[in-house]
Amino acid sequence: AASPEESLYRHVIGKVFGVSYVVGILVGALKTPLGIGLIIILPCLIIIVYELIRIAGAINEDKRRKDKEIQEKQSDEIADLKRQIAELEKNAEKTDSDVAVKTETEKPEE
Repeated sequence: AASPEESLYRHVIGKVFGVSYVVGILVGALKTPLGIGLIIILPCLIIIVYELIRIAGAINEDKRRKDKEIQEKQSDEIADLKRQIAELEKNAEKTDSDVAVKTETEKPEE
């Protein structure tokens, strides 16, 4: 027959090396419905907020890109209009000088 000490060791499942009061409280709190909710809901909320911030940033970036494209297009149009104005002024000066030369050559002699 086994001695009483040997029969006690047969029922031992593990050996305790240390105890943490904080981890015990944390595990106990996480077993409650509120703890389980925080384990599931809090990370989900963090991810949702993070993604909403990223989406808002992407929308703002797209808007800035479109505004920049519009501004570049308007700048190109302004440059084109300035070039056309310069051409028209040059043509007007040339036409004025041609008219002046024509009127001098067509003056009747006295």
